[in-house]
Amino acid sequence: MLERAGAEMEAELDEVRGLPPARAFGRVEDLAIDFQRDRLMVVTEVLARCCVASGMPLKSRRNAAWNFSVGERARRLLKIVECSLGAPAFQVWLACPAAACQERFHAAVLFSDFAVRPATQEVGVELSGEKMVRLRVPTGRDQAVWKERRFATKGEAIYEMAISLARDASNLPVRLGRSDLNMLDLALTAADPLVAFVLRRPCPKCGNHAQFPVDLEKCALECLQDLRAVMIEDIHFFAKAYGWSERQTLAVPQTRRNEYRRLIAIEETELL
Repeated sequence: MLERAGAEMEAELDEVRGLPPARAFGRVEDLAIDFQRDRLMVVTEVLARCCVASGMPLKSRRNAAWNFSVGERARRLLKIVECSLGAPAFQVWLACPAAACQERFHAAVLFSDFAVRPATQEVGVELSGEKMVRLRVPTGRDQAVWKERRFATKGEAIYEMAISLARDASNLPVRLGRSDLNMLDLALTAADPLVAFVLRRPCPKCGNHAQFPVDLEKCALECLQDLRAVMIEDIHFFAKAYGWSERQTLAVPQTRRNEYRRLIAIEETELL
């Protein structure tokens, strides 16, 4: 009951933000997504394509995806991965930070850790001199603009980003000290934990408890790339075995495709 209510709430939020609800990755048209392109472009394309059927044109869906906040983009991408895997969690690789250990190990990340909550649209930052600055949260479109810029220092990057996100840029001093720049950086990071997600896990080898920064967007795209590789392999396999087309193969659920593979393997073994 609670899970269904959460899914319904998430679908409603998606529609309010400008996109139909998310669906699983795995249709023929999803093969058109080029995962070797710029990451911002890939995320936008996945968000725009992996939607339930609607009359909304692809171009409009792309525009809506660009206008999602960075946190909303990550959250929706993870929802697509959850729908695709049909599992309560996905695996990430971690490396123990202890110099004497550095063990690499898998850790499960629960999709329930990304429960739906109202998206933060604005953050307030009190700078030195008791000046309050209000910033909207950055979107995918903001990221694309900043990616084209060349900043000499991290401080310059933070300041220019703050200028573009400020509700009233006149409240920002012409120059900011290091403490104010740090305050702006921390405020934007804290606006959505998914943007700077951290896992707390013990190392299975040395027992060291540590915090592990996890790039959720990168992990999600890697999951989808793995699924795409399985799709391509299945298409090739069933084209040879049954003469199926791409669309015919992917119309069959993965669990049944696995059963057909098993039966074919049994027949091939009996022929030996």
